[in-house]
Amino acid sequence: MGRLASQLRFLRSVALAAVVLGGLAVISALAASRTDSTLQLWIIGIGAVSVGLGALLAYQVSIDWLNLRVIRRNRVVPGAPPRDGAVVAFEGMAHVDGEALTSPLGGVPCAAYSYKVSRLVSSSLQSRPGSRHVVCAQGWHMLPTRIVGSADTLALHSFPGFEDELRVVGSNDSWLGAARSLVERLEDTAEPGGQRERESGLLEARHSLLEEVHQDYLVMNLGSEVGLHYEEETLPVGEPLCIVGTFDPERQALTSRRSRLGSNLIAYRGSADDVLERLGGEATGYTKLALALITVGALMVGHPFVVDALAGAPADDETSVEALDDRY
Repeated sequence: MGRLASQLRFLRSVALAAVVLGGLAVISALAASRTDSTLQLWIIGIGAVSVGLGALLAYQVSIDWLNLRVIRRNRVVPGAPPRDGAVVAFEGMAHVDGEALTSPLGGVPCAAYSYKVSRLVSSSLQSRPGSRHVVCAQGWHMLPTRIVGSADTLALHSFPGFEDELRVVGSNDSWLGAARSLVERLEDTAEPGGQRERESGLLEARHSLLEEVHQDYLVMNLGSEVGLHYEEETLPVGEPLCIVGTFDPERQALTSRRSRLGSNLIAYRGSADDVLERLGGEATGYTKLALALITVGALMVGHPFVVDALAGAPADDETSVEALDDRY
């Protein structure tokens, strides 16, 4: 699910926690046969959070549904070249002229990669207490790349986004030596860069027309090996890939020229059929969860008002009866 998959898993965990808390709150209210003002506020608050998480999850999953639609309907096939500016799906393997790149952390032969090494540090600031990950080194590299498929051969003319199957995230101790070697190598060649500069540079690479790019930033040394965190994305050579992007007939390339939800140019591992089967199942599950969150949240938000309305109804009926007795 692209870079979104790990975010979706986090949202799913938080969402399930919200549903459980909301359910406990409602059960407590029903068991007490009443809802005091504090409990009402808790139910409304958790319900609002549930609706918000459901809406956010639905938005994230909609990106995958749009890419699935492109893969299902707009595959490049032999003898039917797509029109200029069409968003298409193209199957093939990544090839480069000469020697392929080797990803700096995982050692994967590839045509493109991005990496980020961060360290968990404790903050002494009262405004930001606790611990957070601070980036030590970050970079991305792509060689002139051709995707060779049965239908045609298309170049990549933008730095792609990567689905989660092409991304490794964690605190793998076996990568410590590679991370230290990377930082030592960057001490003489890399630029210093703040968060805004790094993020804008990567965003520019993913939205520009380019054949090759190489950028490294060194923010700080690794320091202690405790709390190190690694992220690496790779576009492997010699493996089946499915690329979704904008077709440019003049360059015979896939680009990020057309703006879309999510990555304008994104790489998936496997054939188009593999991606449809794997991604379709995940997207369906997350869609159901999003609908459940929105539904449960809406019921929780409306529950106290319904309870108040029902509690006030007998009193109104009693008042009406008393009024009729006085009248007659």
